[in-house]
Amino acid sequence: MTQNGYWLLIDAGNSRIKWGWASQNNIVRVDSLDNQYIERDLSSILGEHAAPVMVLLANSAGDDRERQIQEILQNIWGISPQSVCSASQFGTLRNGYYRPEQLGVDRWLGMVAAWYKIQGEFCLVDCGTAVTIDLVDGSGHHQGGVIMPGLGMRSQEFAEKVQHLPSDQRNFSPPVFGKSTEEGLRLDKDGSADAVSTLVDEILHQHKDAALVLTGGDAELLQEGSHRQFQSEPNLVLEGLFMVAKSKISQ
Repeated sequence: MTQNGYWLLIDAGNSRIKWGWASQNNIVRVDSLDNQYIERDLSSILGEHAAPVMVLLANSAGDDRERQIQEILQNIWGISPQSVCSASQFGTLRNGYYRPEQLGVDRWLGMVAAWYKIQGEFCLVDCGTAVTIDLVDGSGHHQGGVIMPGLGMRSQEFAEKVQHLPSDQRNFSPPVFGKSTEEGLRLDKDGSADAVSTLVDEILHQHKDAALVLTGGDAELLQEGSHRQFQSEPNLVLEGLFMVAKSKISQ
């Protein structure tokens, strides 16, 4: 695969789409758009640029969103994105889920980037439509994670959004870290900075040396409402995509 030209890296979430233009050395520009404006504005924004040599897509927003993005890219440049999924391993980082492909790709890519930044134990909090918390130990082994309502979301509203999960899991008392979506869900908590901080405190009680890393659209709100100090990494998912892109170039 050629190394010349720019790569387009797309992080499609439940509330917004975020994308970065990258050379083979680094991400040179990052932009974002609320999902309600994708149909109206994304084509004209991307169309200002020459066609990228590679497009990688990390989609957490469902099949309809993926089809929408594919159609837009086809209409602009006649190209399709390469969809990235969670893997069992990336370098020395290992996915802790029973079925690695079921881990949200945004969580996985965030961990990929955080692991190579920190090279040690860390707790990654991704604060978006949902808040996810993942722990990676000092050897790069993912210990599992937690999924709870996003800031300002009531637990009942959140539970209604995960109706697809088996009903027998709704009364299941999960461990601190789940190794599946069902195990990681916290349906008993409203989304608030206090609730997230309580869980982080619980984690740090057992993992005192873990670095605290924060990303996601509501990261600033969480930091303002938490007594903990986080290392802010606003473009972590795109940075993980960039690392995947570089690995594809070397293949």
